[in-house]
Amino acid sequence: MKHRIFVALEPSKELTDKLADWQRQHGDMRGIRWIKPRNLHITLIPPWHTHDIRSIQERLQLIGGGVGPIDLCFRKVDLGPNRSKPRLVWAVAPENNTINDTYQRVKKLLDADGTGLVAMPHITIGRCQGVQFCRELSSTCGVARDNKIPDSA
Repeated sequence: MKHRIFVALEPSKELTDKLADWQRQHGDMRGIRWIKPRNLHITLIPPWHTHDIRSIQERLQLIGGGVGPIDLCFRKVDLGPNRSKPRLVWAVAPENNTINDTYQRVKKLLDADGTGLVAMPHITIGRCQGVQFCRELSSTCGVARDNKIPDSA
């Protein structure tokens, strides 16, 4: 049986709190289902399908303690994953050497070089119930242009 899996990191409580505040400030947006703060996570490798979930779990446990804190600064909210047909509201962080190194270690460990997996550090903070709602959020809040999250560094 195929499983849809992804690799994620737990955000700090401070970052989770700041994102929850941002969600509350924009909570009246029609057609957006906000992700509960307890479910927020930093996606390191976006979802892919596999038949061998147990093997992937075992390989990830090999580096579980080998990943220290990663300094990411989420300062912008954007739409994704496809700009022409957005369906998610993301907090995005620019790539940096630490996240890229961690991504490369995980990708190599998973033997995922041929799968097209890419580093995409982001936190999904909401789901749009249709493209028009994502576009409405974009025009109302300035998402994808200059919509800032309070300093998350």
